[in-house]
Amino acid sequence: MDKTPATPGRRPTISEVARAAGVARATAARALGDYGYVSDEAKERVLAAAAKLSYRPNELARSVASKRSRTLGVIVADAAEPFFGELVRGVSQAARLASFDVVVVDTGGDLALERSGVRALLDKRVDALVVASAEPLDGRAPHLHDAVRDGVPIVLVDREVRGVPADVIVTDSRRAIADAVGELAELGHERIALIWGPELAAPPHTTDDLVAAMRGVVSTGADRVLGYLDGHADHSLPVDLDLVALVPEDRAAGEAAIIGMLGGTQRPSAIVATDSNATLAALAATRAAGLRVPGDIAIVGFDETPWAAFTDPPLTMLDQSGETVGRAAMAAALRRIDGDEGPHSRSLVSMTIVRRGSVGPREV
Repeated sequence: MDKTPATPGRRPTISEVARAAGVARATAARALGDYGYVSDEAKERVLAAAAKLSYRPNELARSVASKRSRTLGVIVADAAEPFFGELVRGVSQAARLASFDVVVVDTGGDLALERSGVRALLDKRVDALVVASAEPLDGRAPHLHDAVRDGVPIVLVDREVRGVPADVIVTDSRRAIADAVGELAELGHERIALIWGPELAAPPHTTDDLVAAMRGVVSTGADRVLGYLDGHADHSLPVDLDLVALVPEDRAAGEAAIIGMLGGTQRPSAIVATDSNATLAALAATRAAGLRVPGDIAIVGFDETPWAAFTDPPLTMLDQSGETVGRAAMAAALRRIDGDEGPHSRSLVSMTIVRRGSVGPREV
């Protein structure tokens, strides 16, 4: 075995590793790239030689040879949101176990940034994409179709886009919102506000108008509005569209909308939020109005977070596990990378309600 060390001051080559291990260069390449057949004994010698020489593989050359970069691209709408932070953590944990790297793009919900982000990740030769898309449910999504045509598998998370050939993993937020409305109804609440629904070009005049409009918005927003309507129908409650805050997903706009509702003669007795910023907007609005929670108004927040247990009173929250979604997304991506050509699946991850002190019976 050639024990001659690499020349100091430069990176050792794979040929030097092969000489040190006493194997052919092709054998060393297969052992270090983890592809093709190499005996256990030869692989052990190659890895020992690589460690002794401090060899680092040329990732670009290796990806060209194997046609894989062992890199996953992840696109999220807002990494500051608890759910997306957990999702990225779940993907990253599963990726490390599979010896994959992860590149994350935060679009802020901007569709143009999402499209350029997808192109950048494809240029980096990622092996698959996990995407929380800003495309509407019935959007055309040309960038996602381009990725599929390039042979890059897509896993859609949190949001789905009809017509895109992809595995879909979403939380069952429609059922969770319906259940929250149902629990409030059973406590005597009849006027339940939703903060926020997706901003629409024109306000709906009927619930049928509202349902029809949901086809043109991001699927998560649609699911949560539809869940709100489901909860009312399940408990024979009339829907007052004035209690659905169809505003931009902005804390100040949401707070203003709730303050407006609270100032009316028929104010709500409960509020259901649809994400963490909406939860904060509801808290700020009720505090600004000087209302007691839950005595004057009950609040159900969305996206369980550590601070929810330390508010006064502690907040009842709907909990969606981003880490569970992230791990499932990585597993789906790996199946496709490994050549699974079976039918695409749609997986629903159930949500739970964490009951605390911000919900109580309606006070007459």
